[in-house]
Amino acid sequence: MGYWFGQSAMIFDKSKKQDESWELLKWWMSTKTQSDFATNLQTIYGPEYMWNTANLEAFKELPWPEKHKEVILEQWKYLKEVPKTPGSYMLEREISNVWTDTVFYGANIRAAVDSSSIIVDREIRRKMEEFGYMKDGKVVKPYIVPQMETVEDWMKTDEKK
Repeated sequence: MGYWFGQSAMIFDKSKKQDESWELLKWWMSTKTQSDFATNLQTIYGPEYMWNTANLEAFKELPWPEKHKEVILEQWKYLKEVPKTPGSYMLEREISNVWTDTVFYGANIRAAVDSSSIIVDREIRRKMEEFGYMKDGKVVKPYIVPQMETVEDWMKTDEKK
């Protein structure tokens, strides 16, 4: 089975429906589907429901003001994704939690950050153990933080196989 999330799409290696999943993902990420989805969201729910697709051709067709799209497309040229590591989703979640706790509930910022740091560290360690980079809290093999150049090198290596 294939899944898509806010930041990625994947097909699991052990899926019994990889071909069907691939067809679904190609359809979902296509220019027409992304453009139609974005237009339908705004038509049904109003202008505040803006779908920001990563499909650049679909992005150009979004029902947004042209001046806004021009600025965003110019900025897009300089976009660099923050490298993901196992468990990094917890960092994003806890930053949001710290903001919510301090702004809405008046929590002490230092205490909120300290508390969240423990949660983030625990989850990253747990994921590093799950994926074989740590055992019993000790590093057993280095985790290479993926940079664009690293991924490009991996892709070149895969093409040679």
